[in-house]
Amino acid sequence: GIDDCAAGAQACRYLLSSGHSAIGVIGGDRAQSYISARRYEGFCSAYGADGDVHDPSYYCTASFSLESGYTAMKKLLARHPDISAVFCMSDLLAIGAMRAVCDAGLRVPQDVSVMGFDGIELGAYCTPRLASLRQPQKQIADRSVEQLLAQIEKGAPASTSVLEASLVEGESVSRFER
Repeated sequence: GIDDCAAGAQACRYLLSSGHSAIGVIGGDRAQSYISARRYEGFCSAYGADGDVHDPSYYCTASFSLESGYTAMKKLLARHPDISAVFCMSDLLAIGAMRAVCDAGLRVPQDVSVMGFDGIELGAYCTPRLASLRQPQKQIADRSVEQLLAQIEKGAPASTSVLEASLVEGESVSRFER
């Protein structure tokens, strides 16, 4: 798998380096989802690198679907009209969030930048193309098979491989210049 904490920090640093500070986050229930908790932990650590604290009211819990991303983004926009960017913990959430931004009469990325997570193929066909952190799915699958075969054939102990997510810049994140 990947280091979800490091990936959350990477997403935050990318949005901060683009000039954003009022950043919403859409992800799973952190009390029930270890992955969501780790990604948000990493996000907050990067956000707080200069001593700032990410306001938890900018976090909206969602299930990992298009509709849930849409609903969560509507809530965030109503709660915090100052949001200039949102980090979504899956590309499906991000695509739903992009639709909510447009339905609110705003533009992606000119008014609200949207960043996803996973790097699914659909993101490259959105308008604008989705910025995302891509998980190395093929490498994850290959390593998993190698480790499983080593356990079965050679009695190797269980092991974990941690890989890095890579940034897909897309077009859905722009420099914040309000």
